[in-house]
Amino acid sequence: MIFLLTYHKSSAQKVYLEKQASIDAIEKAGSTIKYFDNDKSVFYYNRYDENGETQVIYKAEDDVIKEVRLVCRDQRLVAKRALEAFRTASSAPTVDKDIEGVFIATGTVYYDGKARYEGKTEYRHNENYYYLEIIILDPKPNIDLNAKPQQREYRGQINVLEYSPILAKPDMEHQQIVVQAVSGVVTIIRKENEKFYYVRYENMTGYLWVGWIK
Repeated sequence: MIFLLTYHKSSAQKVYLEKQASIDAIEKAGSTIKYFDNDKSVFYYNRYDENGETQVIYKAEDDVIKEVRLVCRDQRLVAKRALEAFRTASSAPTVDKDIEGVFIATGTVYYDGKARYEGKTEYRHNENYYYLEIIILDPKPNIDLNAKPQQREYRGQINVLEYSPILAKPDMEHQQIVVQAVSGVVTIIRKENEKFYYVRYENMTGYLWVGWIK
């Protein structure tokens, strides 16, 4: 299936592990989400940033994002985006020794967690289909995403996913990371709202999204 890209300027959005968190971030920036037929587990929007326009396709499973594709008009733009992800990783990416151009990285410009990145080309309907594939490697959060807010109460020292980003503001759009919880253990100071906790990691404090809690 080929997706034709039309020019529409929108803010660049990071991918979030929780499906609804990704949707909230996209809509908050004023972008329009569309679905394929009646399948609510697959949706997309048009993203525009310094690397040009791309159609971003999300695939979810059990309300958690599993795969993202950034579809580009030009194969060179796929390579450019892959390089951007590689260079912005919070730690040295792990390069696949057997498959050229494939790597695993954490904390990139596209996704704060751990993911596998690969530039791909497929031939469909007499055309080449170029995209950067992002496979989310983080496990599903061990919380009920449909639970009422009062049922998601955490206190004291808790376990979170390793390298969980702790932000300067309790905002999904805010991309300034204060510190990453490398050890996977943080201390709750208070519950900020339904989606964020104010936490301490080592000697630094910031806001942790509930989706990172194990």
